[in-house]
Amino acid sequence: MFEHIQGFVKNWAVTTTDRQKLQHTYILLMIVITFIAGVVSFLDADKGHQVMYVVIVMAIAFLANAFAWSLLNSAILSKIAPVTTVRRKK
Repeated sequence: MFEHIQGFVKNWAVTTTDRQKLQHTYILLMIVITFIAGVVSFLDADKGHQVMYVVIVMAIAFLANAFAWSLLNSAILSKIAPVTTVRRKK
């Protein structure tokens, strides 16, 4: 089981970009904090709601990052030609 999880994480690290990893981390943290807020709500509903505000702020940050990166990719990065080097023979 441990080897399977380790293989999954290695494959995820190789196949995704840094931006995708950050977005996946935001989503995973929102899910974990939502679970924690549910457990806290059993003890104190007001505290559970306060924890959920953290999730809302993270969701706004997630959407802002996704929007900014889509604008960056479409408006700037797609228009920049990749830099290639030419070797000269001596």
